[in-house]
Amino acid sequence: MAAGLYTLAQARERLDTVVNRNITIMQHLQDMTDDTSVIAVQLRNLVLPTSQEDNLRFAALIKDRAKAYEQTRQTLYVFSASPEAQARRDKIDAASAAAAKANAQVAELGLASKSDEALAMLMQQAAPATEAWQSALAEYSALQRKRAKTAYEDATAAMARGRAMLIGAVSYTHLRAHETRGNL
Repeated sequence: MAAGLYTLAQARERLDTVVNRNITIMQHLQDMTDDTSVIAVQLRNLVLPTSQEDNLRFAALIKDRAKAYEQTRQTLYVFSASPEAQARRDKIDAASAAAAKANAQVAELGLASKSDEALAMLMQQAAPATEAWQSALAEYSALQRKRAKTAYEDATAAMARGRAMLIGAVSYTHLRAHETRGNL
């Protein structure tokens, strides 16, 4: 009976891991993806023929979301990572660095009222770099969803084993008690 209870406790711990770790990681990845989307939209706004006041506002939004992205990234990277997950993180970081460099050049051109040059840079370098960045985030998120599914399946199987052990233990105890009463 103790083995069954222990198995159920292990299953519960696995479920907690799914909820508390994997889901948290996926939420951080979603927040990071949202930040990259806002950055991309505001960067596009910068290349449009708008006032300098608007451009400064767009640039401030980009800066704020880049800061939020970095804070979330640091929070996410506190979690340990398997070699596969670390490779995905490295890909995210490389894509992020490339996109940040191209995005900074577009912003600089946009703020200097060089819209044509900014648009060309956006289309040729910044947009593809940002798409690669977002794709790297999506790959890591897919990995985490896969891991959450596997952990859930493992926990469900462990719970079934624990229940079976408990049922077996209770049945055995009941049978032994019934036999004992018959021998008296």
